[in-house]
Amino acid sequence: MSLPDPKNIPHLPLASFPALNTSDLDELRSVISTNYHPMMMDVPRNRRDFLVHYNHLFLDGISISAHKNTSHFQVKSGPIETSYILQFMTLSGAAGVTYKNKQALITAYSGAIVSPFRNCVNDHYEGNSQIAVRIEREELESCFEMLTGKEIPQGVEFDLAMNLKNPKLAGIRDFVQFIIRQLDQGNSFIEPSMIQTHLKDAILLGLLTAQPHNLTYLLQMQRYDSGPIYVRRVEEYIHANPTEQITAPQLARKVGVSLRSLQLGFQKHRGYTLSSFIKNERLSLARKNLLQPLGRNVTEIAFQCGFNHLSQFSADYKKKFGELPHTTLFRAAGNNAR
Repeated sequence: MSLPDPKNIPHLPLASFPALNTSDLDELRSVISTNYHPMMMDVPRNRRDFLVHYNHLFLDGISISAHKNTSHFQVKSGPIETSYILQFMTLSGAAGVTYKNKQALITAYSGAIVSPFRNCVNDHYEGNSQIAVRIEREELESCFEMLTGKEIPQGVEFDLAMNLKNPKLAGIRDFVQFIIRQLDQGNSFIEPSMIQTHLKDAILLGLLTAQPHNLTYLLQMQRYDSGPIYVRRVEEYIHANPTEQITAPQLARKVGVSLRSLQLGFQKHRGYTLSSFIKNERLSLARKNLLQPLGRNVTEIAFQCGFNHLSQFSADYKKKFGELPHTTLFRAAGNNAR
């Protein structure tokens, strides 16, 4: 089989920023490692039609790339300590990411974000083309501290899978597409560094507030720091013990206030009830378990996360995440089977 003509590769975004067009795996490894991180690559031995077209652009604190591959290849990287890699814009085909013993499929409706300090395996399946964004860890942590007004207690670790049916996450994708369109059209308004800084901040703020991560609870609490300390103590306790079957009166006694004061504190300073906060913490825990089920079914996970009524759990879950728990579990099972 002859090598495919590069002219036959469909147009890729960022055409004005070409970085590579090659059938040489060593050349591909060198360029990708320079732009991202030292890594290993593998192409099935029987593939003679391997070709990758790769465009790449550095902006202020982030970089955006577009690539297309004609045949399946795999990328293995060690811990990328300085960056987050966001893969969420499939133009054709599909890709898969395995990271921290979890898997995510990158399609038109789902993406992935790989956090630092973890080994990662990327499978780019035949005919895949996609957009990826690299975000500097220092930039994201600085944005987090700006949001909270506090020093970050530990690194931000995002949930791997991104549900692009979520309007907020889809909005980030659409915003990146807007930036790319302006660049492809030669619109010079993006060139000033001040504009690039605002674009970067919009992406970072969107990710921190829309994609679940290990410090989401601090962002939810930060705007309430002027509220009573007993409300914050209850929030911290529930976040650390979301499945504990503890009653509102017991929580009130634990922080030394009356039940009425605790309930009014949540209503006045949070805008929602204590029971709503508990439910949302348990729903977030349930989603994490559904994405990594370890052989459990929906009923088992729901009960383990403190939900006693399955139908109500399903309704609340769909309202919060835009899909039924069975859908999340089915997708996770499919990814794990790949």
